[in-house]
Amino acid sequence: MKIAYFIMAHKNPLQIKKLLSAIYSPENVYVIHIDKKSGLDLYNDIDSFARQLPNIFLLESQDVTWAMWSIVEIQLRALKFLFDYEWDFFINLSGQDFPLQSQAYIKNYLRHNNKNHINIIDADLDKRVVGTFEARQMYEYKVDNGFIVRFGELASFSEFYPGHNFHIGSGWFVLKRDFCEHIFISEKLEGLITYFSKIYIPDESFFHTFFMLSPYKNDLINAHKRTIIMDQTELSLHPIIFKNDDYEFLISSDNLFARKFDENIDKLIIDKLYKNAIS
Repeated sequence: MKIAYFIMAHKNPLQIKKLLSAIYSPENVYVIHIDKKSGLDLYNDIDSFARQLPNIFLLESQDVTWAMWSIVEIQLRALKFLFDYEWDFFINLSGQDFPLQSQAYIKNYLRHNNKNHINIIDADLDKRVVGTFEARQMYEYKVDNGFIVRFGELASFSEFYPGHNFHIGSGWFVLKRDFCEHIFISEKLEGLITYFSKIYIPDESFFHTFFMLSPYKNDLINAHKRTIIMDQTELSLHPIIFKNDDYEFLISSDNLFARKFDENIDKLIIDKLYKNAIS
């Protein structure tokens, strides 16, 4: 059982290194992307760490903007890079994620649950989410002077791709290699990139819709295996930062990972989860 990890990071070098150490296994392969906006110091720091081990690699940095196509684009770049190596599952993480289980546990879990793990909701059928996500289908978005702006009408997905529904879900997942390879040989790829590269938060819909259009749509466990609690503050779109008081809650979960953590807010919880992961 071999896992390909892809980590998207933009700050906290010590935390990134601790995450890598917590999920490290010689049989796995690791690819890291440091947001170009974070600067060369962070990139060089992580690059120096990665060069000490033969199975950790850094992608060339590019600008990544939350809610925009660049997040999907960088994951597709990582997958293309990873196909030169052997692995069974692809797991995407941010630099502020952390494992709740050891690598032995995670590999054993995936060995016995040999399916894609991706949270999928049919946005065209589930009326609870249509209002929240309909803007993704109605308007094109772009980045202008650092701001995300809506600038043009866009056909709904059902008009763009007649007979097929628009799917959404968490942007975090565990994918099998055969589906990942299918993405790049599918005749649907170019058209789906054309559509999803224009919408808002495509990382929470591109892979999900693609998956449900693929021959692998039944090879699914509809779960991302992450513990995430969204901030309930009005208009917030971000998860809370876990602290030391959350430790027992986190390790009592049967999930594989949790997010978010920040060493500048609470380093102790990261240290405790690290000991748990390597035990």
